[in-house]
Amino acid sequence: AVISAAPAYLTVGARTQLSAAGVSPMGNATDIPEGASWKVADESKGTVTADGLFTAKALGDVNVDLMLDGVSVGVITLHVVNPTQIYFTRDSIDAVYGVAKELPLKALYKGKEVAFLESDVVFTMNNADAGVMEGFVFTASETYAKKSVLITASLVSDAGVSASINVSL
Repeated sequence: AVISAAPAYLTVGARTQLSAAGVSPMGNATDIPEGASWKVADESKGTVTADGLFTAKALGDVNVDLMLDGVSVGVITLHVVNPTQIYFTRDSIDAVYGVAKELPLKALYKGKEVAFLESDVVFTMNNADAGVMEGFVFTASETYAKKSVLITASLVSDAGVSASINVSL
């Protein structure tokens, strides 16, 4: 079986969905047999549900196998990391006073996409009166008189890794 995860890199506590594609000995697509199950090689690094949802528990690489009758029929290595870069997918966005707007923040580890949590990031604004952050969502205060705010995201694991976005109101 060919095992995939999107993404295969994640922070502690983040989740990624595993999927399996059956491959016959001749290389043709085939169904995954009933009774196949997921197994994490090192459960101190993560857990996996019966339907393949992996949750990271500790930094490091971990193999997850698809097992059939006690034999591995496919394996994937997942990487639990601290991101090396964060970025906004846009330099600026527009927001409306009082309306929630999700910020387009992404994380990378050595160029690879990383699944990460709200708790991995701290947001600061160049004017605290501009509004509130709830997770990745910014809501501009209806009493804020200025037309823009600069929001900076920094990693909790390394405050030197940051990115900023200008929000026009």
